[in-house]
Amino acid sequence: MAVTVKFSLRGVRALGNRLNILMRELGGNRAELHQRFGIQALRWIDRNFQSEGGLLDDGKWKALKESTKAGRRKGKRKLKTAAQKRRFRHRILQDTGHMRQSFTMRADNSKVVVGTNVPYAVYHESDAPRKVLPRRRMLPTFEEIGPQLLVTAVNYIEELKKKGESL
Repeated sequence: MAVTVKFSLRGVRALGNRLNILMRELGGNRAELHQRFGIQALRWIDRNFQSEGGLLDDGKWKALKESTKAGRRKGKRKLKTAAQKRRFRHRILQDTGHMRQSFTMRADNSKVVVGTNVPYAVYHESDAPRKVLPRRRMLPTFEEIGPQLLVTAVNYIEELKKKGESL
């Protein structure tokens, strides 16, 4: 099961149309640009895990309950140094690291899809009402990643311009 996010923001369609015109004029490859967007999103997700939700506009992930900490698999693992114990014992959403490492992306000429096939990810990502499991968003909103994607697009256009000038 893939967790996906769709961006919908006023002005994005017009920006995309202008980008398409520039790409055609400069001989750009939309799949290559989408690949770069996907890489940018995967980096954002990794940094978000590293900071335990610290990149989110709505605040960091809710701390683990003591009962969760007590049942952690890593807590049963032999950790030799105090530094290892601090680093590995109670990272939010990172008991085994499986979900963090499961994010992938696919890009083609029409879109980029970033997500995970880990079935329980949807419960953390969903904004459905909940009683026990707190929401811990892993994927960025457009507001959180949009400026980075815009820089990526501008850099790509600049590369295409330079290639065109050197021919």
